[in-house]
Amino acid sequence: MAKKRKKVKTLPTIWKVPDELWNKIKPIIQHYDPPKHMGRKRIDLRAALDAIIFRMRTGGMYCLGFGYAFASAIQDRKRG
Repeated sequence: MAKKRKKVKTLPTIWKVPDELWNKIKPIIQHYDPPKHMGRKRIDLRAALDAIIFRMRTGGMYCLGFGYAFASAIQDRKRG
């Protein structure tokens, strides 16, 4: 007789970082990647994270749109 599998509750798909999650992630990002004192002004960290999530979910290389930051800036943020 086959075992019955437990039904696992799946989490919803995210396309943008929810406020609750962002409030937990923001201090970590600021600690490990503080703003530099010189150079170009940074892009918004939350917008960068949203764009990285979008890119990873869609698999697109340069199809960033829908209000996301520039592709080159996102690539820089992702590299670290």
